[in-house]
Order: sequence, then structure tokens, then C-alpha cells
Amino acid sequence: MKHNSEHNMARALACLWIVVCCLAALPAQAACLWDMDCGTFWGWLLLALLPPGLVALWWFALMGLRMRRIRFLGMGMDARGDGMAVLNRKHVYCAVNEAYAALLGLAPEDIAGRSVRDLWGDEAYAQRILPNLEAAFAGKTVRGRLVVSIPALQGRNVEVTYQPVFQHGRATHVSLFLHDVTRRVQAEAALRDRTTLYETLVESTNSIILRVTPQGRITFMNNYGLRFFGYTMEEVRDRHVLGLIVPPVDSDGRDLRTMWESIMADVDRHALNQNENLRRNGERAWILWSNRALRDNNGQITEVLSVGHDVTPLRQSRQELEGLRMALDQAGYGMAVADLDGRVRYLNPAWTSMHGLDPRGGVVGRNIGEFLAPLNDLDRLEAVFTTVRERGVYQEEMQHTARDGTTFTALTSITLLRSPSREPDGLVLMTVDVSERRKLLAELERSRQRLKVIVDNVHDVVFSMDADGRFQFVSSAVRELFGYEPKEVEGRKLEFLAHPEDALLCREALTEYAQGRSAPNSLELRGRNREGQIIWLVVNVSGIMARNGIPEQLVGVMRDTTEYRRMTMELHESRERFRELVQAIEEAYWLQDEHGIVYTSPGFEPIFGLTGTALQNTPAQLLEHVQPEDRELVRQMLPGGKLADTQQDVTLRVLLEEDAVRWVRVRTFPVVRNGKVLRVAGVAQDVTAYTLAVQQQREAKEAAEQASRVKSDFLARMGHEFRTPLNGVLGMLQLIAMPGVDKETRMSRVREAEHSARSLRDLLERLLEFVSLESCSRAEVEEYPFSLRDMLRGIQSRHEQSAREKGLDFAVLVDEKQRDFRGDGAKLRRVLEQLVDNAVKFTPKGRVKVHVRQEQTGKNRLRTCFYVDDEGPGIPEEMREVVFEPFMQGDGTYTRRYGGTGLGLGIVRQLVKCLGATIALEESPWGGTRVVMCLEGDSV
Repeated sequence: MKHNSEHNMARALACLWIVVCCLAALPAQAACLWDMDCGTFWGWLLLALLPPGLVALWWFALMGLRMRRIRFLGMGMDARGDGMAVLNRKHVYCAVNEAYAALLGLAPEDIAGRSVRDLWGDEAYAQRILPNLEAAFAGKTVRGRLVVSIPALQGRNVEVTYQPVFQHGRATHVSLFLHDVTRRVQAEAALRDRTTLYETLVESTNSIILRVTPQGRITFMNNYGLRFFGYTMEEVRDRHVLGLIVPPVDSDGRDLRTMWESIMADVDRHALNQNENLRRNGERAWILWSNRALRDNNGQITEVLSVGHDVTPLRQSRQELEGLRMALDQAGYGMAVADLDGRVRYLNPAWTSMHGLDPRGGVVGRNIGEFLAPLNDLDRLEAVFTTVRERGVYQEEMQHTARDGTTFTALTSITLLRSPSREPDGLVLMTVDVSERRKLLAELERSRQRLKVIVDNVHDVVFSMDADGRFQFVSSAVRELFGYEPKEVEGRKLEFLAHPEDALLCREALTEYAQGRSAPNSLELRGRNREGQIIWLVVNVSGIMARNGIPEQLVGVMRDTTEYRRMTMELHESRERFRELVQAIEEAYWLQDEHGIVYTSPGFEPIFGLTGTALQNTPAQLLEHVQPEDRELVRQMLPGGKLADTQQDVTLRVLLEEDAVRWVRVRTFPVVRNGKVLRVAGVAQDVTAYTLAVQQQREAKEAAEQASRVKSDFLARMGHEFRTPLNGVLGMLQLIAMPGVDKETRMSRVREAEHSARSLRDLLERLLEFVSLESCSRAEVEEYPFSLRDMLRGIQSRHEQSAREKGLDFAVLVDEKQRDFRGDGAKLRRVLEQLVDNAVKFTPKGRVKVHVRQEQTGKNRLRTCFYVDDEGPGIPEEMREVVFEPFMQGDGTYTRRYGGTGLGLGIVRQLVKCLGATIALEESPWGGTRVVMCLEGDSV
């Protein structure tokens, strides 16, 4: 069809081209008919409009043919009864036929243009339709059945086919076909039901069902038969019954092979037969078989259906009869066997003893009615026997007559005795002395009375309901709780006592109970008493179940929880306030007893770095967060420790990161009741700030005391230092003033006074210099280039003479490679001169050496270290800081062996601090003192 359409289209285009070519001459013809200008205009206009018009006419004709073909296809589909629709890729209906719309109960115009989701619903679209459409647009044909919620399709089965429609090799549309398969599905379901029913009947029966071929091979055996014989279906199928379930010879010596051949020869004659059969485990069983031939249309036997019943117990019953008779003789209840007309066959010893009869006999053959007081009337006795023959059993509490004429009550059961052929064969009478039963009934009545007393004295309302939820019984506590009498409540439903807003809850719960569904055993609801006051109730309900699992009666207890609820709410509010209070306070709180820590507040973790849960699980973890020196104390305070039940107030050190320490004050308070410690409450407070403040205060106090001591020492030293030269001046002046002193002596004393005055001046200068340097800062340091080598040479020349006079080996090492740098050369020279002066002064013999080391620390930056080594007595390590104090020497006394003011190293320290340098005292290589001073500066 596609090939013919292409040829027709080619012919149409060729014809159209010829027409266009013919019309091309119309302008020239039009020029002959009209004015040249007018003809030209209309000709060109006709030439421009005619081809599009012809193309449009051709397109409409083609569409008409296509629509006519689609209409015929739709009519054919409608006539067949199948629904058809076309969907685009947006899952929107493009076209539907009448049958499709009729299946959905809509008009075609109501479907076209609508989306599939809108028509079929979100659930059916998402679960079933969308995956099929996606598969169809992928080029697959999909078939399946659909169950939807559209009213027109409810109760019907629809088979859906999704067929892709291709254009230019791509699925652009999907054709949707609906087939109503309701009848077919119903027929299949009916067939399945019948098959299932047959299989159920076959498999649920307690009989052996067997189908065999006329040749004796098994084609089917039901599950009961397979279990009975101990085989599987695969093991018995197509196997011969002889040798498998039928032995060749039975226990009585009969040839069962011959019997089987006789049955197969005439099945109808052997409709019933009984023979011995063989199980897989070797056991033998007697089975009564019912045989029926299954024939085809020609009357030929195709299979034999055999239904077997195990009659082995019946055959064994005779063997067991004697044992049963012995059991009856030893039974504790009376037993009698009589003929159908009432003549006695057998009485067991219990019957004879119960009726006072002679155990040696003489009773057999008598009428059983003689022992039944109300049945001595023969008509009445015959009526009872007739009832037994009809119903099979009769039971009644009867008055029995003893041999001495006394009567007693016994529960008598009369049962029809049948022969193995199920024919009535006699009567069995069993009597039970009901005196014990009557005692039990009396005890039951007493128990009921006790239960009533208990229920009436219980403060809770005890009730029972029927299956409809109506009160059958209500205890007297309802009077005190609700103000109603029990009779006013009985017969009503639980909603009568419930608050109107909780009535629905009551109905739903009782409905679930009545239908046997699981429901909460405990209901919390509001009740309302006679005065309209609200009562909070807890209702516990349980059911007395019938055999079908549905409650036939509901019993329960109703308790007033109003006061309990109020106390619970108050407790909850108290706990909430306590929780808010604990969270608002920064301290940590905990409770512990003999078993461990039972509570920790949220503030515990910020203080100790350990969560409360971890502490409760393993209290010993706290030791890992405490300073080692405090761990033994903490171990004694934990549950089980010696200090766990005592009051404590200690301060612990808690370890933090980076070796930091938090100071924590811990206080414990035992809670004692009746002389016994129930629990211990603990409070922990972060006192780090307080402890540090106390330490700072203590340090400040010690510093103040030290300053006071220094001040006192300073004043004492100053007084001594000033008095010595001043006394020298005054003493010499007094001696000069004495008469009779010659000139030479006077001049000598003047020189001594001058020397003391100069010493006093030097002391004042050094003291003033020391005081001025205490406030020295980097701003007062001058920066200028100077020659390091010249400074060293100057120091050497100044101290070389004094060192030579003491016989010292003095050397200042000057290296021409040493670099000059910028700095305060005067202050640096003052420091070096003082250090060299001290080295020369305190070295009695040996060597004094000065040398310099430099290293580059950055671009144009030098680190210069000056080393002054001597071979003097040295300075003890504990005095290396003290010697920098004013008026102090290495021996720490005011009495100096070497003279001087004791301010030299103090001035040195102030100058070093002012220069931003460092100074340190070490031991020299010769055992004396090494002074190392280092500073940085820009190189020149």
C-alpha cells in the first residue's frame, strides 16, 4: 500500500507541473484579450495564485481519502467491538473510535484532546499505563490486562494492546486497543474454581484415592494415599500395584494376584473388596476398597478409580476387646452393656458395687430399667432407647436404685453400640457418681460469693460487656465514682459514662474488640459523673474468646486516675523546672548511689570534658581527665570508694588540651534517711578564674613583699655605700683641722679626702646612671654606623695597662673580616667596658679574652655576639641572676673583696634591655665566667 501511494503521489505532482507550465502562457493570451497592462497584471496574478490553490486542492483530496480510509477502519473496529485510540508522545488522545468511547462510557469528543493521566487517574497511569507507553514508544508491542477505577469498566476485564506507529523510522504515536475479555475470564475462573474444588475434595479427604490403568499401573494417588503408603508421586506413577502396595500373598495366605485379576476382569462385581496392603516401611494394613470403572465413549475401561479406607483398627478391635474388657472391669465408673431391648449383657465391678449387687453374677439377662428409678416404666424406658437409637447418645442425671432400695443420683450416659458393619448392636450405659460434682458446684457457688464480696470492696469499677459493648454487670464502685446505681448503667454502652469528645474513641476500640482485631488493652479517656464533672479514667479490657476467635464477652476494670494524673503533671512540671534550672546554672550536678552514678546534669561535660552518659556507664573514665596527683582522691570519691558516702569539699585539677589545667571545686553531700546513706549529691564548679585570681593576688603580694625587701636592702646598701666615702672625707677634714700637723701630712690627708670625695662622686654618678636607665626605652637608642674593630681596639687599649699590672694575659681578638653595623655605639661600648672591667677586676691571675662572632640573619641583617671570658673564681649558677641586682657581687655580701659600688652589672642589664639585646652568664672554658651578649642590627 505504501508503494502504490508513492506512485500516485508522483503522478499527481507530474500532472500539477504540466498544468503550471500550461498556465505560464496565460499572460500572453491575456494581453490579446485586454489592455496590455491589465492583462499582464491579471495573468501574473493568476499565475501566482493558481499553483498554491491546486496544491491545497490536492492536499484536501488526499486528506479526504485518508479520513475515508480511517473511517472505514473505525467502522470495522466498531463492528468487531474492539476499542481503538491513538496517542501522541505527550500521552494525549489524538483520535478514538466509538467502541473505545463506549467501553469507557464517554463520547468520543469527550476523550479526544485529553491526557491519559486525566482520563484513567494518577494511580493507574503511574503504575500500569506509563511503563507500557514508554515501552511502546521504544518500539515494543505490549499486551496486558488492566484493572482501573473507571465506573464504566468496574467489574469487567479489559485486555490492552499497545502498538507503536512509526513515521520515518520513529515511533511518533501509539495505537491503543481495548478488548473486553470479561466472559472469557469468567469462564476461565469458573473452570479454575471447579478444578480447585475437585483438587480440594481429593486432597482434603481422609481416604486413599487411586487411579490405575486396566493393566494395573498407577496414574494418580492423592496426598493422603501417598502419606499413608510412604511414597511420592514420582515413585508410584506408572508402577504396577502388585508388589508396590499390594503384596502377592496376604497374611492369611490368599493369592492377591488372582484377586486383582478378578477385579480387573469384572470391576462392577467387585465394587467392594477388602484385602491386605503393604506400606513402604514394611507394615501391613487392611484396606476396604471401593472400585469404579471409568469408561470412554465406546464403553471401554480407560481407568479404574479406587477409594480405600483403612480398616486395620476394626480388625484390631477384636484383639483389643479383651483388653478393653479388663480396663472396664478396673474403671472407677459404672459401665453396663445391654441389648437394644434393655437386657443386660455385662456389668463391670464398679456398677455392681455402686448398686450393691452380688459380684458373683445373677444379673445378666435382667432388664436394665430395674436399676433406673425413674425408668421403671417400660414405656418411658422404650422412649429413651428409641432416642438413643435415633441420636446415638442420651445423657441425663438419673436416680438409680440400689439393691437395698435406696436411690442415688448419677450422671448416666447411654450410647448406641454399633457393629463393625455400622449396624446398631446394643446399648452402653456409663454412670458417674455426681456427689463430687455437687461438691464442686457448691464450692463454685462459694467462690462466686467470695468474688462478689471482693468486687464490691474494690475501689475500681469492675464490669463485663456483651459482644455489642453493653454492660452486663457493673460493680458497686460505680456508685462512688460516677454517682450512678449499677442498675442504671447495666444495659448501656461505655459512651454513657464517657465524655462526649471521647465517645468516638470508645466506639472504635470496642468495635475492634468485638471483631477480634487487635486493640490496645488499656484506654485512657475522660469520663463524666452524674454532676457533669470530668474524671480521667484508665480502662483495661480483655475478651473471653469463642472458638471462632471472636470475643463473646468483654470484661474489664475502670480506674479513676484523676489524682494520679494531677500528681504526674505536677511531677512533670517540677522535673521540667528542675531541668531548666540545671541547664541555666553553669555548675555540674550529679547523683550517685552504691550501684553507680544515676544522674548527671548537662553542665558536667563543659567542666570535665566527659559526657554524662559516658560517666554513668564507666565512672572510672573520670580518672583520665584529672591530674595524676588528684586521681587517688577522685577514685576514693567514686561509687564504692572509701569517701563515696562522706561529705567532701576539694579542689581538683582537670586536664585540658595543650597541657592546660582547669581548677574545679567538688563538693559532695550525703542524703541520709533513718541513719542510712541513700545517695550522694555532688556539685562541681569551675573555679579556674577564682584560683588564678588568688594565685595572682598571692604573687602580687609576694612581689610587693619582695619589692619592700629590695627597697630595704637598697636603702641599707645605699647608706653603707654613701657613709664609707663620706666618713673618709669628714675624717680627713677633721684630721687636717687638727693643730700641729705638718704640711706634708696635711697634703696627704687632703689627697685622701679628695679620693673619698671622688669615690662618692663616682657612686652618685653610677647611681644616677642606674636610675636614669630604669626608664630607658628603644626610643632613646641612637642609630648610627660605627666601626666594630675601632671599638674593640679602644677597649683593648684602655684595659691593657690595668691587666698588665695584675699580671693577666689580656687579649681582644679583632678580625679584619668583622663587619660594621648600625646601632648605639656609645651604649654598646659602655656595656663592653663594664664587662671587661669586671673580668679584669675579679680575675686574680690567669687570662681574660674578648672575641666576637657574627652571622647573617637576613638581608643586610647581622647578629653579633660578644664573648668575655675570664679565669676568675666564677659565679655559682644560683647567683647568676642575683649579680645583676644593684650593690651585689658574686659572694652576695656587702663586704667586697674587690671593691667597687656593685652597680656595674645592674647598669649593664639596663643598657642591654635598652638596646634590645640579650645577656647571659655561663662558665668559661677555663673555669671562670663567660658573659655572652648578643644583638641584631643592620650591616653597613
